[in-house]
Amino acid sequence: MVLGISTVVITIHQQNITLQQRAEDRQLARERRELEKTIADEKREQEYNISAEQRDISEKQRKHGLDIQIQQYRNTLLVEYIREIGQMLERNQGSLANNTIIATLARVQTLSIVRQFDSHGKAQIIQFLYEAGQLTASQNPLDLSTADLNNMNMNSSISELPMNELSLAGVQLRFCSFVAQVY
Repeated sequence: MVLGISTVVITIHQQNITLQQRAEDRQLARERRELEKTIADEKREQEYNISAEQRDISEKQRKHGLDIQIQQYRNTLLVEYIREIGQMLERNQGSLANNTIIATLARVQTLSIVRQFDSHGKAQIIQFLYEAGQLTASQNPLDLSTADLNNMNMNSSISELPMNELSLAGVQLRFCSFVAQVY
């Protein structure tokens, strides 16, 4: 009888140990699944962040490339404009305003190119026309009325050349600077 009771007690004890081990195994499996899920979520989030960073870098590179193309286009426009105005000046004894047809062509061409430039490009155009003697008050200045020269900064341009007789009658000049740099 002791042997029978002992067998039953051992069997019950083994069953309890087995049940306890199964519960521990289930708990470990649950913890492993949660850990794997957490790792997978973190990995997915890292991949998303890396992908977002790559998209941002790609977008910045695209914008930079576009900015370079726009700058090259503007440089080409400026060179072509200076060449054409230079030819007009040569053919008209250095004055664009003496002949009404030439003055109109130069005005239209200048207003057209000014619209396509930022404040630095506009300053270059004005400096070129001034140095070519086309925007001085003492001579017959080229009519640029209605030109939008807002935000133009002539500081870097006029440090070498004072523009005492600059004539910009009728142009829009909001937030512009013509302060000369003193060296």
